[in-house]
Amino acid sequence: MKKLRKLWISLRSSLWFIPSIMVILASGLALLLIDVDTRVEADLAEKWPRIFGVGAEGARGILEAIAGSMITVTGVVFSVVIVALSLASNQYTPRILRNFMRDKGTQIVLGVFVSVFTYCLIVMRTIRGGDDDFVPGIATGTSILLALTSIGFLIYFIHHIAEGIQASSIISTITRETIAAIENVFPEKPPTELRLDEEPPEQATVINCKANGYLQTIAPGLKEFAEKHRVILRIENHIGEFIIETTPLVSVLGTNQLNPKRTEELEEFFVIAEFRTIEQDPGYGIRQLVDIALKALSPSINDNATAANCIEHLGAILSNLVPREDPSRIEAKDGKPLVIGCPVNAKALIDKALLEIRQSARGNASIVLHMLKIIDTVLNSAKKDTYKHALLHHIDLLEELAVQSIESNLDRHAVSERITELRTRHAASSLTTN
Repeated sequence: MKKLRKLWISLRSSLWFIPSIMVILASGLALLLIDVDTRVEADLAEKWPRIFGVGAEGARGILEAIAGSMITVTGVVFSVVIVALSLASNQYTPRILRNFMRDKGTQIVLGVFVSVFTYCLIVMRTIRGGDDDFVPGIATGTSILLALTSIGFLIYFIHHIAEGIQASSIISTITRETIAAIENVFPEKPPTELRLDEEPPEQATVINCKANGYLQTIAPGLKEFAEKHRVILRIENHIGEFIIETTPLVSVLGTNQLNPKRTEELEEFFVIAEFRTIEQDPGYGIRQLVDIALKALSPSINDNATAANCIEHLGAILSNLVPREDPSRIEAKDGKPLVIGCPVNAKALIDKALLEIRQSARGNASIVLHMLKIIDTVLNSAKKDTYKHALLHHIDLLEELAVQSIESNLDRHAVSERITELRTRHAASSLTTN
């Protein structure tokens, strides 16, 4: 199962998987229509000669023209994709390349062109001239329809790729995926109050990681596995963390042990790979947005608008995060602990979203004011004092940054006024809530 999950994640982000499936389907369609043509070809040519009455040379010419144009356009599409990947990597961050590669629109467009090319080759192979002539009229006519459809996909692709490399589109996609990951990982309601009749034992048997890589996902069912085999499991790493080979992956607590077969089953719950994914790792989405903002704030790019856009979307992510509860660290049944997790907490994500951007915003009053704006918005959504204190701490850090680095007295005064307003309002809000 571990290998299948890892394979599926890899296939989703590959450029060849969907096109390969479409080539197989196109081959099946070609064979099916050729078989239909062998049964009805003569009747169709007689009834509709202008449509199905094309000769062997004419049919072969049509298929050659379509196949040649399709493979040419496929090369152009691949070239455009590579250029888009290069531009995105240089302009934003290399971490978003996998987002482009797993884009379904691009994969389907590539699949359409290579599928039509394959279809034409198969149909063309069956055309015979002379006394024993055979011209698959239905299959040949279908190739023309497929070619016209491909023109529509080419127009769509040009629009799609032009839209896809825009900063706003990339940032919105990352934000949407990150919010989905937060909804998957962070519960809306407080977890059921945990009552433990026994404390987890300190004695542990450590199972080490067998390869270098990121902990991508943990499959569901770990609690049931622990209950079935009467063990207590302690996860040693956060999802998204890089694990070095031979370092701890998971520990089996207590005196009960797992035999080698059960140990292998346990290891299959943990997917280790060369790259991070966002499904159970909202921190990775935040990391991508922070990287884009940092690149935009670099002296070589100096794009305040893109940085501000990232900050605004980080505000949307944090506003979705702070009304939620942190994931429960311990999963138990009937007062007995079964799985001790290593979940990410909201405070860590808040720091990850704001810390590095603030450090790169030295002397930039516009970015500081944007950060204060989103902190204000997030504070309005925060319910727990822990989150509020973390956000107010970032206000203090921004104030210190403004005093040290903003040269203009007017800009410094604008930042100071905004900070005073936020502190006053949220202090009053805190008193009202309490």
